[in-house]
Amino acid sequence: MRSVVLALLVCAVTRSAAAQNKAEAERLFDEGLALIEAGKPVEACAKFEESLAKDPRQVGVLMNLGRCNQRAGKIATALRLYREAFDRASEANLKTTRDRAQDEIASLVPKVPIVTLSRATPPLPGEKVVVDDIVIPVDRTEILLDPGTHTIVVTAPGRLPYQTEVTLEISERTKVVLPELEAPKTTVVTRDRSSRALVGKIATFSGIGLALAGTVLIVYAKRDYDQLFEGATPHCGMFPPIDGKPTCDETGLSRSERDRNLVDGGSVIAIVGAAAALTGIVLWATAPGETSSTTIVPTTSAGITGMAVTGRF
Repeated sequence: MRSVVLALLVCAVTRSAAAQNKAEAERLFDEGLALIEAGKPVEACAKFEESLAKDPRQVGVLMNLGRCNQRAGKIATALRLYREAFDRASEANLKTTRDRAQDEIASLVPKVPIVTLSRATPPLPGEKVVVDDIVIPVDRTEILLDPGTHTIVVTAPGRLPYQTEVTLEISERTKVVLPELEAPKTTVVTRDRSSRALVGKIATFSGIGLALAGTVLIVYAKRDYDQLFEGATPHCGMFPPIDGKPTCDETGLSRSERDRNLVDGGSVIAIVGAAAALTGIVLWATAPGETSSTTIVPTTSAGITGMAVTGRF
């Protein structure tokens, strides 16, 4: 008997929470409509995203989220949302919404800029392509992007990263060739005692600066990641974890991926800075009286970046 009563209580609490979420979602949706009619598409998008987080089943919110992004000039984002709305409306047999979404898709497809990626060589093991903090599958050759400037970064273990920018106009089609990532090069430095001491000083203080900069990046990224779980409407942690990992909405996924990249980048910068400072101290303290040569080799491996220094000290 107790188990039956407990089950009924759980059902009642669940229904009450669902009703509260639905009411809150409708309130946020109405606020979004008012903002978009007031000519404030960016603010309207924020309200629609909050509404969708409260009740992800709302196809109408997806349509209006596409609408506000379209008015804000983010037509590739709008196209993706309209396509999602079309699929959901088709599944739910919502003919009117499906037809509206289809019309918007047909209108936007010719206008959305497309970047075609080509490669000078096949992708390396562990290679990663990141466009504006979003990881792109290495086998994808076409990317639909909003008009504006975008940053493309390619990385791979043991190779130097490649970065480029592309600026796109409405309906523009452009091609970006991703080169083969270069391996780190060896640098041979030949100096007498006074020159080596100068190099040591420069390396020491530059390395300390890099280490501090990397540490600041790591601290900032971790703080930003923690904020995803905070506030009245957090971007992560609102739903039960999947496979032990926290669930996030689209904004949370993008920011958490960016934060991970910042932590990785900050770690690399901090490690390189520490290695450079250590090398500088050695060069500074042990500069010989005669001319000698020192070989500095940047080294990278899985999760580790540093320098190998060889020569007579």
